[in-house]
Amino acid sequence: MMSFFKSLPFLLVLPVALHSQPAIAQCNEINVDKWFDEGTNAHRQLEYQKAETIWRKYLQCKPNTAEARYRLGRALRDQDRLDEAIVEFKKAIELDPNHSYAYNGLGMVYSEQNKLEKAINAYEKAVELNPKNIQASGNLGNVYAYLNQWDNAIRVYQKVIDISPPTRYDLIAWARNYKADVLIQMGREGEAIVEYERAIAEYQKATQNTPSDRKDLIASNHIRLGSLLSEMGRESEAIAEYEKAIKIGYKSSSLYYRLGKAYYLQSNFQQASYYYRKALEINPRNSFAYNGLGIIYLNQGNRRAAITNFEQATRINPNFASARNNLRRAENQRNIELQRQNSQTNIAFSGNNRSTLSEAAYKSTVRIKSRDNQTLGTGWIVKKEGRTAWIVTNRHVVANDNLKQLHQKISVEFYDPVPEQQDNGVPFTKTNNNQAQAKIEKYTSFDNSDLDLAVLKVNGVPSDIEAFSYLPGKILPLTPILIIGHPNNIEENWFPVAGKATQIKKNKNKIYINAPLALGNSGSPVLNEQGQVIGMVMRANGKRDSDPNPNEPSSEYDENDSSTSGHGVGYPIDEVIKQLRVWNIL
Repeated sequence: MMSFFKSLPFLLVLPVALHSQPAIAQCNEINVDKWFDEGTNAHRQLEYQKAETIWRKYLQCKPNTAEARYRLGRALRDQDRLDEAIVEFKKAIELDPNHSYAYNGLGMVYSEQNKLEKAINAYEKAVELNPKNIQASGNLGNVYAYLNQWDNAIRVYQKVIDISPPTRYDLIAWARNYKADVLIQMGREGEAIVEYERAIAEYQKATQNTPSDRKDLIASNHIRLGSLLSEMGRESEAIAEYEKAIKIGYKSSSLYYRLGKAYYLQSNFQQASYYYRKALEINPRNSFAYNGLGIIYLNQGNRRAAITNFEQATRINPNFASARNNLRRAENQRNIELQRQNSQTNIAFSGNNRSTLSEAAYKSTVRIKSRDNQTLGTGWIVKKEGRTAWIVTNRHVVANDNLKQLHQKISVEFYDPVPEQQDNGVPFTKTNNNQAQAKIEKYTSFDNSDLDLAVLKVNGVPSDIEAFSYLPGKILPLTPILIIGHPNNIEENWFPVAGKATQIKKNKNKIYINAPLALGNSGSPVLNEQGQVIGMVMRANGKRDSDPNPNEPSSEYDENDSSTSGHGVGYPIDEVIKQLRVWNIL
């Protein structure tokens, strides 16, 4: 249910505060003991800069105190000053090689920096030193989940549930939450739903039973509960939880981003924009907020503003794949519109192209991947019931036609333009889950050269993804089309191309496609101006995404065509629907 397994989650982004060294401290035992208590309390009250100042003063008097170094590292980490935090965590470990929590802090920073091997080593060392270090165990489980090591992740999450004190509702809730996420990926949706409901109940207990002086824990519990409710599609309840965190004084760029995302998912773009901008006021380097603003502008047809925000997001974080995809999409829309306006294209789209490039169309298109995470081809959702979806693609995408063998361990990746951003003030780092294991439900016979079709069944589909609508009927000559797919000659996935389609007279169960296609486009939906599926790609440039079948008859067009626009062959939607009805899918 989470926007999970895309990139390792970001911890809480807080404003980077300029700091100066405290005045020379008057060192005596009374002052030092008082500073320790004050530093601890400041952190609990979310006053991270104040906590930093106090711990620096403390360390002037006792520079070799491992615990103080660790707590200074936490204050720096919670201000997003990660490199400085690493220095302090390492100093704590030098002073006390058995400091389990310093290793956990180090692992959390490495996780945010996507240095996963270092993160795993740090978490494992933390657990080795203290098997009851619940935070380190949970964080280790999240890295396992991110790496698709499902069994290891389940084992660790269950351990957290088992060893947590019965009254630590917050820790138990997080572990159940993450365990459910992994169960979804394993296709065990029934068990996952039970865990999600238990997690909500534990979160609610946590918000009711946390001591009133622990504002840090109270706020974190409201945010965690809000995140889970949002991911279950209960946005109004999520917003209420986020606002409770703000009411007690918790104001962070991450929290405002979450509020903006929740309003965006309610299609309240005005409120979403307001909170994305609030997030940027606190942290001008919040790439997620820029990406969110860009998506809103794109939905509103303001491509120039969208491109500006996507560019800013990618400048801040060059590895931000979603922002790069969105930037490419916005630029492609702009270029198509310019070509249309200048009459320099043979693509006959008229009026507003946004309907065919809507976010819904991208979300209903999936990337089909092999066990080694390589792109096999494209698929699209033809039917959805609850959180289960049926995805249409080509047989050769999920099988080797020459060997007449199905591929093993097929997975699908969903389009997610608004990735999850995680908090730094919580004991676990959130993982990314926009992919799921797929079951090959139906496929045409390997001996059937007339129809190359397969259907995948997937559980745990995000709640905001819907099935495509489709339009049966004859495809007229030179019908304007748009195709979304994953061509292997383009760096980005979910890449849209425009072109024309014509139903082939000699063989009416095929369509000729004039568009720049490539390997990876097999299975792509062929859309009309209204964003309805009127066909699907079977081959790009006369070639399929797997090894060609030498016994298959040649197609009804010239494979040596050197047209710069490219070409391919597909099926009209009528042929696809007819077979789906035979299979009782529709």
